[in-house]
Amino acid sequence: MSDASVASDRSKSTETFGYPRSAVATDLATIAAVGLVLVAIHVLVPQSLQDYLAFDHGAFAPESLLAPGGLAGLTLRGSQFDNLLTAAYVHANRGHLLSNLGGYVSLSLVTYLICLQADRRRWFRRTFPLFLVVLPVAVNLTSYVVLESRFPTASPISRGFSGVVAGFGGFLLAAVAVHLRTNYSRETVFFVSQFAILLLLGADARALVRRRPLSTGGVRPALRGPRPRTARLAGLRAVPRQSRLARVVHERLRPRGGIRRGRPARGADVRRRSTVRRPSRHRLLVSSSRIAWDAFSHVSGPSGGESPYRASKALSAA
Repeated sequence: MSDASVASDRSKSTETFGYPRSAVATDLATIAAVGLVLVAIHVLVPQSLQDYLAFDHGAFAPESLLAPGGLAGLTLRGSQFDNLLTAAYVHANRGHLLSNLGGYVSLSLVTYLICLQADRRRWFRRTFPLFLVVLPVAVNLTSYVVLESRFPTASPISRGFSGVVAGFGGFLLAAVAVHLRTNYSRETVFFVSQFAILLLLGADARALVRRRPLSTGGVRPALRGPRPRTARLAGLRAVPRQSRLARVVHERLRPRGGIRRGRPARGADVRRRSTVRRPSRHRLLVSSSRIAWDAFSHVSGPSGGESPYRASKALSAA
């Protein structure tokens, strides 16, 4: 064995997904450090200081920026402008912390591994700090604007890492789309993205059916879902259509020409796959629409579910 081949084998043994193991270990340590910071703040910081770091919608006064010397008053106590960022790193209780911590660790790790496999490590390293700094501010500002316009009398207190967790969920979908586009085709990205959106819609509908309140900016309206028997019947009715959609998506995922992950398939497989009749895009859209209708008809329909209008009225009266 030559010296060049030995050096090549050694370099491969010290790499992970084509990157040095030391660099990957540093990235993983950074991801873990953020989780440790969340735990340390919740355990070590006094509760009074955590309440001070939370974002109080009632004490927030963005019009002060327009006043003379408004920018100089951003650091004053009680201005709430710094709380737009710090509120993301404090939690109401242990359950709140554990749910956000579990979502952050799982989504960030999976997203990082997909970025490594898609040769997009630099993309992740640039996006990660932006999520930690920009997303909390953007989420709290959006919650303030929405609640102030819809419910002017409400003054909730927002806290938690859920906005950053949701950002990593969107980042995961984008990373999966990039990875599929690199190894498969644009059609694969289209149908997988549509299927993922349907899964998210189904999760929201299931939360309503199971009487789980949805929170927006710290406000948790008490939405009463349909009776358990109605929910079970609606879920059973949607199973056949969900199975059909999964079968259609599975058929569409088979790459054209027998190419998968950059490796050519055997000649027999190419001939067999080329003769398979692929479902049309119209067929997938019809199946998706029918499942979406099943998911929302028993939530907002006359079968005992809470309509969006009645939910908004109940929230404004609370």
